[in-house]
Amino acid sequence: RLVFTSEEAKNWKDHRTTQLKDASDFGKPPNFVTDCFFLTMESLNLGMMRIFLRHGKHMRDLNDYIFQRKMLVDSKPNWILTPRSQVNLEKLNQLDATIAKLNVTRLSLEGHLLDPKLLDQTFRFFNLVAVWLIQIAKPKEMIELTLPLSKPSPSYSTLPQYFLENIADFLLFITSTVPEMVKNLLLEDVMTFLVTFIASKDFISNPYLRGKLVEVLAAMTPKALGKDFLTVNVFERNRYATEYLPGALVRFYIDVEHTGARNQFYDKFNSRYYIALVIKLSLIH
Repeated sequence: RLVFTSEEAKNWKDHRTTQLKDASDFGKPPNFVTDCFFLTMESLNLGMMRIFLRHGKHMRDLNDYIFQRKMLVDSKPNWILTPRSQVNLEKLNQLDATIAKLNVTRLSLEGHLLDPKLLDQTFRFFNLVAVWLIQIAKPKEMIELTLPLSKPSPSYSTLPQYFLENIADFLLFITSTVPEMVKNLLLEDVMTFLVTFIASKDFISNPYLRGKLVEVLAAMTPKALGKDFLTVNVFERNRYATEYLPGALVRFYIDVEHTGARNQFYDKFNSRYYIALVIKLSLIH
C-alpha cells in the first residue's frame, strides 16, 4: 500500500463497509469506465511491467557476459601461450554462444516492447493515472495545488504501491531504452506528478519509491538524455518544479541520511547522485 499497512487497510475497509450498509447506493457496481481503468492498471502491472523488469534483468546479464568476454579477449596475449589457453578458448566460445542466445531473446523482447504505438498509448494511460493520483491525493476543497500536501486520505492510502511505481518504471524504461521518444512526449503533467509526491513525504511510506521518483527526474535531464534533448524546458516551464522542487530535494537528501541501517551507507550514493544532478540543473537554469 502507498501509506497504510495491510492491517490498517483491512480495518478501514471494514469500517467503510459498515458505513455504507445503510446508504441507498450500497452495492451499486462500478461503471464501465471505472472497470476499464482498474483492469488496465492491473493488466499492465501483471503483464507489460513484468516484461520490462525481465528485459532489465536480461540486459544486465547480457552486459555482464559482454564484459567478461572483453576482459578475456583483452588479456589474451597473457594466456594464449600458457597451459590455460585451451580452457580460456573454450570459455570464450561458451561466452560467444551465450551472448548470441541472449541477443536473440533481447531482440524478441524489444520487437514487442519498442512498438511506438504501444509505448505512446501506454504513456498516455500512465499520464492519466498521474493526473488522477494528484486529484485523489489533494484535499477536495483545494482548488489550486499547494505543496507539500497535507494528511493523505484513506482512499489514497489504501491504493497499491504499484500505482506510482509502475509510472516510474515505465518512464525509466523509455528514457534508458528509447530516449528519442522523449522528444515527442508532453511531460508537463508527469513533472507535476513527480514534484508533488517527492515534496509530500507522508504520501509514500516507502522511501525507496520516493528515491525512484527522483531517479526519474535525473533520467529526464539533458545530462542523462544528451545535449540535444530540451527536456530542461520542462523543468523551467513547470511552476511546481521551479517553486517547490529544490526545497523538496534538499529535504529528501536529509531524509536519505536517516533511511536504512548504518551498513547501507554506500547504497545511498545513488540517491545522493540523482538529487545532486537535478539540483545542479535547477541552479543553472
